[in-house]
Amino acid sequence: MTLRKNGLNANRWRRTHQQTVNSVLGAETKNGTKNLDHRTVRSAGTRFFNQDHWTLRKFSVALCEWAKRNPGACPSRDDVDNWVRMANRRDYVNPSITIANTPDELPRWIALALVGGGYHEAWHTEYSRRDYLVVDEVWPQINALWPLADWSVMTGPLLSWSNIVEDIYIERAGCRKYIGSGDKMVSLQDLILKMESDNRDGAEAAGHKALPANEALAAVTGAFRDLGLGYGSIRQRAALESYKATSPEGWDLVTTGAMAPLVQASIDLADDNPGKMGSLWIAMKVLAILGAPPAPPEGPTGPPGTEGGGGGGGGEGQEGQEGGSEESPPKAYSVGDRAEIKEGALKGREVEVTWAGVQCTVSGEQELRYALVELSS
Repeated sequence: MTLRKNGLNANRWRRTHQQTVNSVLGAETKNGTKNLDHRTVRSAGTRFFNQDHWTLRKFSVALCEWAKRNPGACPSRDDVDNWVRMANRRDYVNPSITIANTPDELPRWIALALVGGGYHEAWHTEYSRRDYLVVDEVWPQINALWPLADWSVMTGPLLSWSNIVEDIYIERAGCRKYIGSGDKMVSLQDLILKMESDNRDGAEAAGHKALPANEALAAVTGAFRDLGLGYGSIRQRAALESYKATSPEGWDLVTTGAMAPLVQASIDLADDNPGKMGSLWIAMKVLAILGAPPAPPEGPTGPPGTEGGGGGGGGEGQEGQEGGSEESPPKAYSVGDRAEIKEGALKGREVEVTWAGVQCTVSGEQELRYALVELSS
């Protein structure tokens, strides 16, 4: 066995990642039958992510896309039911978990962080919403929260903040259930903070200085996340002090102002989270306070919805899609757009869109309602 100087055997440690995830989700078979929660694990890249069918994330995208296509309109229950159907549609997906690359020089704290990353992604599978939605679950909350913000410009921020809240929820719930996981999660958050710091230092060295507004948003986001996670290592306490120094107003907003109850609500999801949907409702309330900021800065876990999510140690990757086409998707229509009927009795007539459903990302299909444009005399 070859030991690296001042570190652990990287090859042997890399082979333990599958066992880490199995300790949460189980082996490939249970009692001779296929375990549907089992996930294949690989170690690659610089991010942690979990690719699966994340129903709540798909619903969030449908929500914002409808708002974009129907500016100024309030959705009906039928509209929300349409978003539910889009979110429930299971296109091809190959569930899997990726753990950041295991370096050959492997200090013990990074080894523990990688174990923490495995726990985090497995906890997404255990605790995050993957099964079908029903409209009655979401309609009352959408009806109440819709007037609070312009959701047509919120796709990125809503996905980002939902994932931040979700990370607080799953890590609190996971640490409570899986005794002994806490030190791994502390190491994971230390690794995330170090990578974020390295990214900032690298950007500054290259001459890229963050705008004050983005620095303030990063401070609010970091304070919300780190207070919600609540680990409190030396590095994490220093990070909290840096957020406070960067944006005293943002710090007050999160600790004593309007966002403080939402931090606590995120923590409380570990005790009570009906339908595993609380992260979306809390994220919508956060954005009602913040307005329409850019998505929280991309960290080492990647942009939410692609290969990971912002927040504690990783995130939910988007649903996979088999194959793919090089053809451009059909045009997505919005209210007020005009088009020409291509077939049928009205062929050649011009129409104006009066209602636009959410376009399916796979087939390109989109439900539309329209009115004939009056012919000029």
